[in-house]
Amino acid sequence: MTATVVPTTDEIILLDNGAERRKRFSEIFGCNAYSNTAFTTCTGTITNLAGLGITSTAAEVNYTTDVTSNIQAQLNGKLSTSGCAANSQLLDGIDSSAFLRSNTADSFSSTLTMATQKALVANNYGRGVYGLYSASRYQHVWSMGTSYNLCDDGTGSGNLYGLAFTHTNVGGQSKANLSHQLLVMHNGSTCSAIGSGYMD
Repeated sequence: MTATVVPTTDEIILLDNGAERRKRFSEIFGCNAYSNTAFTTCTGTITNLAGLGITSTAAEVNYTTDVTSNIQAQLNGKLSTSGCAANSQLLDGIDSSAFLRSNTADSFSSTLTMATQKALVANNYGRGVYGLYSASRYQHVWSMGTSYNLCDDGTGSGNLYGLAFTHTNVGGQSKANLSHQLLVMHNGSTCSAIGSGYMD
């Protein structure tokens, strides 16, 4: 037999206890017997077995269906090899952009508290803390506490108890004829100044 089998019309002859019986292929093998299509209306759900060169019994089809279904159930909700979780950019619920980088230039907008005496240690002689230069601003050098500050934009001496750096151009608490100068301040008032020049 070389013609394509049509399960719904082609028949075969079977021996039933010695008596011949005629049966359509679809009555014996199912509605999609000898077909490359999926088993969609019969028992089980499996795709294109014939196209893979696989000949399966009904039991094998059901077993394969169970295995693939179980595998799929295990894979549901799992990341694919190229997938990305919704929170993959978070660490303990915090966005990665909130962390300071140690190997590149970065900035921060909150307070860093030193929890050890030697918190900041330079590893070369010319390294330290830098300010923003302006000959018409007070520049913070050191304060005895967070409650004692210059004006944030450097236009005033505020209530600083500590050290500031400035130039006579700022006027105010600077000392005339000292050019660039270091100010020792007490509640925003200059007690002493060190600069280049002389004081009247």
